[in-house]
Order: sequence, then structure tokens, then C-alpha cells
Amino acid sequence: MPVHVLNHPLGLHKLSILRDRKTKPVQFRQLIDEITLLLACRATSSLDLVETKPIETPLGSTQGLKLKDKVGLFPIMRAGNGMVHSMLTVLPMARVHHLGLYREKSTLLPVEYYNKLPADCSLDIGFVIDPMIATAGTAIGKNISR
Repeated sequence: MPVHVLNHPLGLHKLSILRDRKTKPVQFRQLIDEITLLLACRATSSLDLVETKPIETPLGSTQGLKLKDKVGLFPIMRAGNGMVHSMLTVLPMARVHHLGLYREKSTLLPVEYYNKLPADCSLDIGFVIDPMIATAGTAIGKNISR
């Protein structure tokens, strides 16, 4: 799976404010929402579409489109929870399945403490949501399954 780096000027600007120790909690939460919307647009840019029935617009007829894939969101608790609302703004039909992981400080190995993955998952694509996924060490170090 390719990794996409958000190099958008707005994203970089907002990220700088987010990282500033003087940023207040209310502004921090707002910035998380705004950055997540930018990330969501980038992350969903290659989703497949299918044609639906013809629709009538004020200017004439056209063919409607809808997303082909069933999408799921997998926030890593707790940090990923702050991004779910914005992702659901873009993907309101997405299923949400929570995972709780942390890294053991002495071994740096991931520890799973919460898993709400369904036994039978009928999704076509899933987005792991975690603002602390810089190295992906926690996710890579543990095979997560139900």
C-alpha cells in the first residue's frame, strides 16, 4: 500500500500551529478536524465509483455516481478517536471499528488492550486512523485479527 505524505500548504500551516505548545485545547481539537478533512480528501481520492440511475439537474440529465466500495474506519484509541468525526463527515456511510493499542515502554512491542473488529468483516477498504502513526511501529509489530 503506498504511503502519501500531506504536503499541502494548508496542512503544513495547520500542523505547525497544532504542534505549538501554546496552542489551547479548543484550537487543538479544531485543527485536528481541519487537518483530518484534508487527509480524508487525499486518502479517498482513488476510491472507485460506479454509475447509478440517470438524474435530473436544473440544467438537464446526467448519470449519477456513487462509491463502489464499502468503507470502514479503524481508529486506534484514544488518539484516533479525535479524527473519526471528520472522517465520518466525508464518509458518513463508513462502519467504525475501534482498536486499542499501545507500545510497551521497555520492549517497544505493541500491546492490544481493546479489539472491536467484527468476526466477519464485509468491507472493501479500511482506513486506519491514528495521528501518531509516524513510524507505524505499533501496527506493524502486531498482527491484528479477530
